Amino acid sequence: MDESYVKQGLFESVAIIREALKKGCLVDIHSKNADVFCKIQKLDASGFYVPWEGDAPEAEENLEVEIFADTGKFEFHAAASAFNAPGGENWLYIHYPDAINVTQRRKHPRLTFSDRRVYTAQGKFNDGLYYQFRIKDLSPGGCALIAEDGERAQALIGTTLRNIELDFGSHGTLAADLFVLSSEKMAASDDDAAPAWHLSCQFKRISEPMRRNLDSIVIKLLLEEKRLHRL
Repeated sequence: MDESYVKQGLFESVAIIREALKKGCLVDIHSKNADVFCKIQKLDASGFYVPWEGDAPEAEENLEVEIFADTGKFEFHAAASAFNAPGGENWLYIHYPDAINVTQRRKHPRLTFSDRRVYTAQGKFNDGLYYQFRIKDLSPGGCALIAEDGERAQALIGTTLRNIELDFGSHGTLAADLFVLSSEKMAASDDDAAPAWHLSCQFKRISEPMRRNLDSIVIKLLLEEKRLHRL
């Protein structure tokens, strides 16, 4: 079970948000009119700034904020005030909260794809054989792939799939090296279903351009997920 506790006081709040800015953590902000995934851009003595898309929140509206960090998920409510930066770019200023709820859990938001959202990963094994896997889920730290060859799936444990291309359709593609952490046979959805194996993979050697591309893809997919849930 996840461990949850509360950090009280301005000093604790500023320390957590400063670290989120330094590490480039993803932030999910929910208002009455919009849900926005973004990153903290800068902070001052009273609050912090984030880029904003969509309808602006009401003045001093109480926002729900989630920060996904390496050490856990930070949740709090905070007041907002609209701010328009020079050049016409929309920014939102959020005041520091009095308390932050900390949940020790998976360090990254993880997206699991349903059957109606099919994304693929393709590449070439060291023996020259081409392959294509289905992407089961994605997070900023790694992904899960679905393989149909059980013998090959077991042999991949502890190896690296080099220069694999992850194809997310209109949301973009990502070239990466994936380290295979484990392989597990999946339960069949029905009696006629072919056996499949779940490969848990971790990104290796993430460059800054790759990180920016990955963040962009994850944000687009998260926004689409929210849209699909509203349909």
